[in-house]
Amino acid sequence: MIGILFILVFFGILIAVVSSAKELGTTIGSYLIASFVLRLMLHWVARNVAFFSHGLGGDAMTYEYFAQWISEQWTMHGIKFMTAADNELIGATSLPPNLFGLLIYMNGGQKAPLACTALVALALCVTALNFFKLAMELGARRNVATGMTMVLFTSPALLFYTSDMYKDGLVLMFVLGAVGSAIRVSRKFSLTDVLIGVVCLAALWFVRFYLVFLATLPILIGYMGFGSRGYLRPIVSVLAVTVVFAFVLQSQQGANIKTTIDGTFTMATDKATLEGNALGGSAVMLDQGIGSLPIRLVYTLFSPFPWMGGTLGLQLGKIDTIMFYYFMVRAVVASRKLVKTDRATLLSLLAFIIPCTIAYAFTMANMGLMLRQRLPIVVMVALVATLSWPTRDDVARAQEAKKRRLAAAKGPAPTERPRPSGRPKPIAALSREQA
Repeated sequence: MIGILFILVFFGILIAVVSSAKELGTTIGSYLIASFVLRLMLHWVARNVAFFSHGLGGDAMTYEYFAQWISEQWTMHGIKFMTAADNELIGATSLPPNLFGLLIYMNGGQKAPLACTALVALALCVTALNFFKLAMELGARRNVATGMTMVLFTSPALLFYTSDMYKDGLVLMFVLGAVGSAIRVSRKFSLTDVLIGVVCLAALWFVRFYLVFLATLPILIGYMGFGSRGYLRPIVSVLAVTVVFAFVLQSQQGANIKTTIDGTFTMATDKATLEGNALGGSAVMLDQGIGSLPIRLVYTLFSPFPWMGGTLGLQLGKIDTIMFYYFMVRAVVASRKLVKTDRATLLSLLAFIIPCTIAYAFTMANMGLMLRQRLPIVVMVALVATLSWPTRDDVARAQEAKKRRLAAAKGPAPTERPRPSGRPKPIAALSREQA
């Protein structure tokens, strides 16, 4: 019963968020509400249909197990944020099981998978709304922003991985929240956006911590002025950041961060880890080392390929991949425009997309897993793609140019023929003169 109450609470929060954004009753607002309900309905599918070769993804079941364990620990010892220090199996991804554990704890210790799914669905809907608003703020026309949001967030992969106790809805919310806040602050300072960005980065550390380093790059790009036409600000900023980084690296905290980064990369690219990730029907065995990077990039961005056979999940994943092909083409078109009009925004987004793609390429071992891991990249590429169509400024300039052309085609306004000075002579006088 309490689980149903949680669902209603999350649904009410979504209504409040949509209403505060003044989108209640609009197309995008109706889509977000329907999307929330759809994900709850698909929860049964996620639990009962073997989408990928391994069925329900390991993460969902793992988080449910840890959430149940956390709830039991809280019942016996009191509520506290549980980390790897309490159970090393929790690892660095401690926020999702703690959030799910709170719902289970408040449900009397009983499993609440549907309520937990409602939390993930809420996070996804908030992300979709943020995507729509950010696209509009960058200049996309409303119909373009609406269409791209609906297509992107209803793709099979995003539907599947946000219809159960996965962390991907939370990952996307915090990544786009941090990057979006950086872009907004670089355009116009807002303390609210600064706070949102800080909170998202802090939360992301406990969800997919290595993305914090990648999500920080757009912030640096935006504030260092690499999109500006002058050179003084970027040069001064680079020198200042270099000095700060040098100071941080010399500190104990900097040493800890470096150790964490090195350890994470070593573990992620370890042969045993790659072989473990390769388990399942979507496995890809590629060479290791820097020489294998080109083929790894191809698989990271373009697999599963249309000609491949495989499970139901692999076939449905091709829909996401084909959509991603289209987004990439449109993003290239948009990039050519942004180089001339808004280099700061373009560089900020590329500062996340390119390093993230390279990092994932080194860990490429399974197409199904990569389809899920590259979701933040897909979202950022799609955001760039929204600007490939004529923006609001483009339309306004085109309308103004059309008005000028029409005015020029009509020529100058006709003027009246000047009348002779003086009073006209009477007809009788004219007749006498002619006689």
